[in-house]
Amino acid sequence: MSTSAPETDVLVIGGGPAGLAAATGLVRQLHTVILFDSGKYRNWMSKHMHNVPSWDHRDPAEFRRISREDLISHYETASIENTEITSIKEIEGGFEVGDANGRLWSGKKVILATGVEERFPEIDGYKENWGRTIFHCMFCHGYEQRGGDSGVLCVQFAAAMPQMAMNVARHASQLSNSVVMYTNGDEALEKTLIDLIGGSINKIRTDSRKIKRLVAADPGITVEFEDGSSVTKSFLAHAPNTVPRGPLVQQLGLKTGGPFEDIEVSQPWLQTSTKGVFAAGDNMVMAKAVAPAMHNGGIACVAATLQLQAEKHGHPSMV
Repeated sequence: MSTSAPETDVLVIGGGPAGLAAATGLVRQLHTVILFDSGKYRNWMSKHMHNVPSWDHRDPAEFRRISREDLISHYETASIENTEITSIKEIEGGFEVGDANGRLWSGKKVILATGVEERFPEIDGYKENWGRTIFHCMFCHGYEQRGGDSGVLCVQFAAAMPQMAMNVARHASQLSNSVVMYTNGDEALEKTLIDLIGGSINKIRTDSRKIKRLVAADPGITVEFEDGSSVTKSFLAHAPNTVPRGPLVQQLGLKTGGPFEDIEVSQPWLQTSTKGVFAAGDNMVMAKAVAPAMHNGGIACVAATLQLQAEKHGHPSMV
């Protein structure tokens, strides 16, 4: 419970790869840690995780379960609270957090590993197919659907930054016989993309028809257009806009920026605009995937220990 002098060293908010990595490092320096896990994960619909050595094509839920068991069974200074933190404020000596049930905890430092929430485009059927046949990352997904014809949705962020849309199209083309870049009625964007494609690549082309809805197919996904026509693709590539999950960023008044409103952090230690609060994972980096999240969790862990231990010994801190 909350006290005027926090006894817990670090409150880690978020039970995904970033939070688990941060907590695991902290306890190996005998720091006391509470890991708060809301049970809300960006990849909740995924059954396979990739780009993680020793855990390729395996269930992310099982990854979290084993990581939690390792943390609690091996390290006596760790504890886990299965609850969603809904409030945070600065107090003397640290920070106080609370959940929707009115329970309070306090800690000297905070690592925000809350992840992000998607802001899906207003296309009928998008949400229902997200993560199943609409993929945000061509390293995480798409390999299993290789060899077919795919598409890229050039909306939201992808429409604002055509060069990024081209990057996605090239990644998709590695896995596909052909790629169509759908601009959903934006003819000016289509012209820009045609200029970027040039005449040397026949696998990538554009289509500016307005999309009516997206429908699950077996296999793949069907794109229905407002003109009554339709086409089925093996998958669609698109990274929707995101915002950091939950109200904590606003409550602390943290600075955000970039195309995804990510939490701004100082490099290399990932401290936010509030001293003693660090961010790790999808909420602070454009590359929103498991491996970068684990890496950033480890960096935030080291940064928190540097501050804690310098303060303990009365030394100046480099963080």
